Amino acid sequence: MATQTSSSQRDEKSKDAAPEYDPDQNPEEKEKIRMGYREQIRDLEERGKDLKTLQISDIIDKINTADEAFGEVRAPQEAMFDSRLLNLAATLSTAKVRELRHDGGGFDTGDFIAKMVTFMGGNRAGINDADSDVDDQFEIDLDWKKLGWRSLAYSRRAVGVDAMLGPLSFEQKKREVKKRSKQEKDDAPIVQPVEIKAEEIEKDENETSNNVLELSKMINSVASNQSVNLFRIIINPHSYSQSVENLFYLSFLIHEQRVAVEVDPQTDELMLYACEPATEDDYKDSDLRRVQSVWELDYETWQMAIETWDIREPLFPTRPTPPESSYRFYNK
Repeated sequence: MATQTSSSQRDEKSKDAAPEYDPDQNPEEKEKIRMGYREQIRDLEERGKDLKTLQISDIIDKINTADEAFGEVRAPQEAMFDSRLLNLAATLSTAKVRELRHDGGGFDTGDFIAKMVTFMGGNRAGINDADSDVDDQFEIDLDWKKLGWRSLAYSRRAVGVDAMLGPLSFEQKKREVKKRSKQEKDDAPIVQPVEIKAEEIEKDENETSNNVLELSKMINSVASNQSVNLFRIIINPHSYSQSVENLFYLSFLIHEQRVAVEVDPQTDELMLYACEPATEDDYKDSDLRRVQSVWELDYETWQMAIETWDIREPLFPTRPTPPESSYRFYNK
């Protein structure tokens, strides 16, 4: 009941003081208010760890201290500390009531009702009799006004019995239970991935090295003393895939500086010619430098190169197509 009295006092003080929001409040004052709230909250939390030693008077003192500090609050940030303190006080008060002991034992509801009946002028005899009906025995004899006037000394507001605790009509949603269908087993044959052996990888590497060597020999034979159009070297009009492979092999020769590529200043064509790898002295004595670029040879460019330069036969001979089973990376 003391907590209710303190709360009503706070309401009256709040109406009289009527603190207003002040965004320009002195920062030192705001920090002082926050430190005070933090200290009170910390102290109340420490005391709340042991409910047996915690007294209701301790909680009331904290609430009174918060009432005094609340008069200086001018911003929501400090008001949050005040709310936190009041929430903690209410929680500890509830826990303290639950731990309440009467005459060294647990709270006896029947004994409490018997004393209330006696206070209201009823006859206490027969209450502890299991066969007697307490409600029927004291329904007429009890003086409820006496209890009401006694309660009036502690509270002037009676809780109404007609408070709406929820919607007038409530329809509970039914949970729909969906049947889980079992996954159908796929009867399709299981395809096992193709196992690639180490000797097959070595064979592919040797094949790439041989093709790079053969391309180098061909370029040395046709472009040792003169430059040749790049597309005439790599384009195979009979196979788009081998044309892409030829460009791949050519990139090794360019990286190893066995072939050089330049742009013809008159025709703007990409020309290449055989050369010797440059030494460190060549880099020092001239403006020679390494340049990296990314080339793309799509199907449309391949067709356009065949038509533009009228390529009928490849300079780099067409390689025999391996058996279908050897394309392990493309099998499904």
